[in-house]
Amino acid sequence: MRFSSYNILSNYIPNQGYAVLNGLSGAIDLIDEDLFDAMTDYGTDEIDSTELPLSDDDLEDFFARGYITNMSIDDEVELARTIAGKMDKDRNDYLIVLAVNLNCNYRCVYCFEKETTCFKQHKNQLLTKAQVDGVFKALEGKELKASIQLFGGEPLSKDTVEIVDYIIHKAEKLDCTFKATTNAHELQYFFQYLGKDMINTLQITIDGPREVHDKRRIALDGTSSFDAIIDNVEYVVKNKKDVHIDLRINVDDTNIDHVEELIDFLYERGILESDQVSIYISKVCGSDINIEDENILNHKIYVISKKYPVLSPDIDIQKVKFDLNLALMLGIPIQRYCTYCTMLTLKQFVFSPDGCVYSCSELIGKKNHAMATYDEKGNIYWNENICKNYEEHKLVKNDHCIKCRYALLCTGGCFKLATNEKSDYSSRHCTIYNENYPRLLAEMVSEKLAALS
Repeated sequence: MRFSSYNILSNYIPNQGYAVLNGLSGAIDLIDEDLFDAMTDYGTDEIDSTELPLSDDDLEDFFARGYITNMSIDDEVELARTIAGKMDKDRNDYLIVLAVNLNCNYRCVYCFEKETTCFKQHKNQLLTKAQVDGVFKALEGKELKASIQLFGGEPLSKDTVEIVDYIIHKAEKLDCTFKATTNAHELQYFFQYLGKDMINTLQITIDGPREVHDKRRIALDGTSSFDAIIDNVEYVVKNKKDVHIDLRINVDDTNIDHVEELIDFLYERGILESDQVSIYISKVCGSDINIEDENILNHKIYVISKKYPVLSPDIDIQKVKFDLNLALMLGIPIQRYCTYCTMLTLKQFVFSPDGCVYSCSELIGKKNHAMATYDEKGNIYWNENICKNYEEHKLVKNDHCIKCRYALLCTGGCFKLATNEKSDYSSRHCTIYNENYPRLLAEMVSEKLAALS
């Protein structure tokens, strides 16, 4: 008998003790200091039940909830593999991304697409109507997620109005709505397509006040990208009440100290007062990262997020808090996952104008990474070597990650980042979970208890 290798202990919760979460069962409970000390002291070593500060009933409950096990460490790892494998097998829904245009009206300094041909040549390459027909033919009979994502390049520019109109009307038979990742510079051409039954969610990036943002997100027409974004966001907030906006701040060392000024500005303009708008921080990643010490950057993000509760400090931390809040609110096990995103499930299809199907939007334009090609008749031709590579990097086969207590919560993180690091996992996500999860678990449990008192 021993404590589970997948137990996660929280930081201290004032006047309450600690929380424990089991990464396999998803169970969450409060424990006192004596039990916390016992779990810490024993680790995963064999334990004597008579030495535990638990009654017989509590001990039985600890077994049932997964905190104590008779399995060996290796057997428990195999259980984690089994759980991950079953979840992977049971996933039947498809995430569809349409890369409407491979070019963009911006040249952001950190863009991951800037080395692709269309960006270098400033050349538009749009989906054709025939390609759209082929995409929807290929999707017949598949269980789709509720929303199709529009991506680019830039999917919502004045050059793409006709094809976006065609896509939206084509999707009416599927009962699908749309999300768009857009720079919003020419969003005014798409106001008529914004609504709960059409494009109902916009992800828009804004990197600081005008003088900072305009140096990072550069509009090709020479105008202020900041001014265009603010004007269009304000219009949506005032006139399109059933459209949600996710504002993203890409941060590194060059703009992190300007984030507070941006948030204050957005409050002054009434944008962050709207329930339609959420805002979060994401650290810049790519080949030109301006981050000298990530720990310092992480601390600055944490300080800002404590000052401005409206700001989610990181999209991954946002996910952690959402999952914890849902589990605590409903009294259910926390959600566990088999992959970080649908990329490795081979059920995320990014259809591109170059005739390729990519597994991740950040691979668009890099044909040697395409998992398939498609034609206008709806046929998909798979690249078996690429697909095999993805299969081999799933959590169920990842010997490093599957042994981690956070395995079914973190799932190894972004495969694209892991590939950049020439690794099977993303070290950034190790930092997020190992350094932040015990604190976040304590904070979320404390908030829940305060709400109940």
